[in-house]
Amino acid sequence: MIGWGLPVAFVVAAGVAQLFKGRHHGSRRAWARAADELGLDFEAGDDPRQRRIVGRIHGHEVTVRVLVLTRDGRREHNTVYELRFAEPLAFALTLRTEGLLSGIGKLVGLRDTEVGDPIFDAQVLVESEDPAALHQWLSAERRTHIRRFLMSHTQAHIDELGLRWVAPYLHDRPDVVAASVRNLVNAADQLAGRGAPPVPEVREPVAEEDVLRDPVAVADALFGPAHQGSDLSECFEADLADRPVAWHGILRKLEVVTVDYTFGDGPFTRATFELRRRGRDHRGTRTLSAVVRLPVEEGERLRQHVGQSMVIEGRLWAVDPFARSFFVAEGAVRAVGWT
Repeated sequence: MIGWGLPVAFVVAAGVAQLFKGRHHGSRRAWARAADELGLDFEAGDDPRQRRIVGRIHGHEVTVRVLVLTRDGRREHNTVYELRFAEPLAFALTLRTEGLLSGIGKLVGLRDTEVGDPIFDAQVLVESEDPAALHQWLSAERRTHIRRFLMSHTQAHIDELGLRWVAPYLHDRPDVVAASVRNLVNAADQLAGRGAPPVPEVREPVAEEDVLRDPVAVADALFGPAHQGSDLSECFEADLADRPVAWHGILRKLEVVTVDYTFGDGPFTRATFELRRRGRDHRGTRTLSAVVRLPVEEGERLRQHVGQSMVIEGRLWAVDPFARSFFVAEGAVRAVGWT
């Protein structure tokens, strides 16, 4: 047995080494393709830690690199996306999501500047030495972009120089790398205005006619013949993204998650609701569903009510046309009509 053990160990070790070598070369090719698609420079290097995508987009300086951390004796590869604004903000600030680390920071004297927007204040930790400039700069539109960016990106923060996001794994697909860079650039374009900051906007109550109350009508409008052959994601972003909803649904599933591909960083409760049943349409589609982001404690309260009907509210975040699912952020159970 001893005679066989060493050769087997060597074979296994060689196989593992070859596997990691193949993954390294595969991800290197993926980064090269992403850089080419974005019009940026790619620096390969023999070690993943030497790999970089660098360049400028819309005047912003962009860097993508690999960060290797060791936890419990294991090496973890993270993907770091960094962007420096073409023109830094005129005042110092730091923006990050509210969470455990934010709570610890407050205990040791970290100051959280409230801006008067209840949703924004509950989700975003703000540090600034110039509250007057901050309030002038933080328009309602900017607050929306900041919330959406921070909620969708793990370990992200924004300051007067730019944005930084550490993805807790190695991105090894060119479309994912390119899309992540574009997300940072789009956020930067929205936040780092070249001219004078806009006049602060007053957050108006949602108009009754803006609330979407019929998910079947929304599905017909989005998935119907009028949009066949078109880019559904573009149609969704143009007409439906961030629209408020108030829908009746049957609670089917509750999950507590820490990271979600659609909603981003957690922890939070992901609740799945069955919306109105209907017959099959021209695509042979199934029942509509809504996946809703709720606070963790809300999930605990609702756990005993799985299978019951209720009213859900929130804002449309994304759509999955293949699963006939809508994703609703800022979710809440406004009123429950138990059946």
